[in-house]
Amino acid sequence: MSHALSDAASSPGGFEPRLGDRTLFPDLEFRAYFAHAAISPVSRPVRLMTERFVADVARRGAASFLDWEQERRALRARFATLLGVESHQVALTAGTTHGITALALALPLRAGDEIIGFLGEFPANVIPYQKAIELAQAKLTLLEAPDPCAREGRARILKGVEARLRAGARYVAVSAVQFQTGYRMPLAELGELCKRYDAFLLVDAIQAVGVVPLNAKELHFDALFVGAHKWLLGLEGAGMLFCSDRLRERLVPRTTGWLSLLDGEAFLFQGANRLRYEGDLHPDARVFEGSTSNAIGLAALSAGLSICEALGPAAIYQHVQGIHDALEEALVPLGFRSLRAQEPDGRSCILSFALPAGLALPELARGLRERGIMVSTPDGLLRFAPHFANSLEEIPHVAASFKELTGA
Repeated sequence: MSHALSDAASSPGGFEPRLGDRTLFPDLEFRAYFAHAAISPVSRPVRLMTERFVADVARRGAASFLDWEQERRALRARFATLLGVESHQVALTAGTTHGITALALALPLRAGDEIIGFLGEFPANVIPYQKAIELAQAKLTLLEAPDPCAREGRARILKGVEARLRAGARYVAVSAVQFQTGYRMPLAELGELCKRYDAFLLVDAIQAVGVVPLNAKELHFDALFVGAHKWLLGLEGAGMLFCSDRLRERLVPRTTGWLSLLDGEAFLFQGANRLRYEGDLHPDARVFEGSTSNAIGLAALSAGLSICEALGPAAIYQHVQGIHDALEEALVPLGFRSLRAQEPDGRSCILSFALPAGLALPELARGLRERGIMVSTPDGLLRFAPHFANSLEEIPHVAASFKELTGA
């Protein structure tokens, strides 16, 4: 039987994704859903893929395993194509934090080694490195948070990073897109700096992959981490990581499991006397797939990824910028301050606003939900995160709702 993942997004009957068309979300109750930077609603292709997976396991049990394992191999290859890397450099994970933690603890840190990070990062991109440096008596330096509105913001970021690299720092851990403000970091320049100083660039890309064009090889990434449940339109508890060959050959994996071994499952399928507890580890990213995977979550991720593949990250990104333009036109006159980067290469699919004085964010968000508008509110900011299915037709209702809630 075939479980071709592309079927879920390209089947007849309304499954073809189109920009500005929410046909693939027939169950979504909100008139305007702007919370993809938090959790994506489940699309019809994802729902059908998960139902297909459950029905197959209900019908065939263990006999279904190898078919779905083939699909997981295909999923690695598809991510490799999306990111411009090789499939052996891709591992499927339980999400962003799982990937970062496994790799952080595998870094060959020595006493005095330095990792560079940034204030304002999501905790998942700081806490694992804190534990890694604690174990190795190394150092984590958090530079000033990027200011998306500063004219010289990108130059300041690069100057600060280069100063630490010149002093001997070995690793730069950064988010591709800042979760609060939506600021897209100068990844190409950071990659060039790391290459120049023989350092390693480690990128949390959960707020970018699928909707912001990224080529990990061209940008000189050494690691990239992503979860399924935001822009990739999947479910929580699944994700992937990329690890460059250059970094992998230096790692000392410390969170290994039985499937981290080469042919670790051979004792289940290849006869007697194959059971063992020691052996060579996978020499590539597969070393991080040490345990049974979240099979249903990876099936859902495959279906979500197929939507992003069909439309293309560049097309989704440009579509979302038009919605951001319209949101700014509606909200800025009401006293909301846009935190969108002035330079286009600092923008992403997140648009955040600081509130006017005297306006309470929890009450505003509740009022928006009551009017069928879903946003998120990280660290006191009003965050919009539209995706391919959002359209300009939603903006008049959004504008009218904000006028009503602010008394304008």
